[in-house]
Amino acid sequence: MITDHISNAALYFPISERLKMALQYLSKTDFAKMAPGRYDIDGDNVYAMVQVYTTMPVSECTLEAHKKYIDVQFMADGEEYIGYEPFDYQEISEPYHENEDYWLFKGNPTLLKYTKGMFAVLYPQDLHMPKVISGGSMPVIKVVVKVRGIYENR
Repeated sequence: MITDHISNAALYFPISERLKMALQYLSKTDFAKMAPGRYDIDGDNVYAMVQVYTTMPVSECTLEAHKKYIDVQFMADGEEYIGYEPFDYQEISEPYHENEDYWLFKGNPTLLKYTKGMFAVLYPQDLHMPKVISGGSMPVIKVVVKVRGIYENR
């Protein structure tokens, strides 16, 4: 897992060309002017999903992981906690969904606060729980960029 502010995005460009594309897109785009939905950056290899939702209590959120894609989760507006737990023998609560590239887990993740301008790079070994309330339920604009094939290790 990587967590940082988008102003430091260039530090992570050497990891891969696709991650660089994702971080450059997040750095240069005004998401306040965009409708929720999918936006292709490099077809199915790199694409963004603009999401607008209201944060929820941790008891209503789910711990998830992916195999084919890493997530780059960017807080365009608002704030939330994202739960994090390393993939290490957690109990699976829902088996892997091949077409949607996710499975769900039971666990007690550490909560990390994300405010406007922060991002997280979540690899397949990083279980994560987005949308967790921070101080009070609030609307957020979050962009999740899906980056294919950096680490397809599971």
